[in-house]
Amino acid sequence: EDYLNIVDEFLAAVTARWPGVLVQFEDFSHRNALSLLERYRRHRLVFNDDVQGTAATVLAGVYGALAVQHRPASDITKLRFCCAGAGSAGTGVITLIHRAMVK
Repeated sequence: EDYLNIVDEFLAAVTARWPGVLVQFEDFSHRNALSLLERYRRHRLVFNDDVQGTAATVLAGVYGALAVQHRPASDITKLRFCCAGAGSAGTGVITLIHRAMVK
């Protein structure tokens, strides 16, 4: 509760001072990373590098590898993925790859 109050207060102060600012969450624990993103994503401009940045980079690499093999992006559904680790970065990667596969 105190933790969320501090983050709430920080975000309120930052966005009051700089409206429209992008707040990047960096190195938040897995326990907090996803819940904080979900808590603020609808009314604040927030980004979690571990969850979203790593995931976007990995997905770009997958699409790049498919392109080098002259395969369409839709072939992502024919691939198998293994994620070693279930921290915030790994969870973000698997979530984004899943979204790309069912898109």
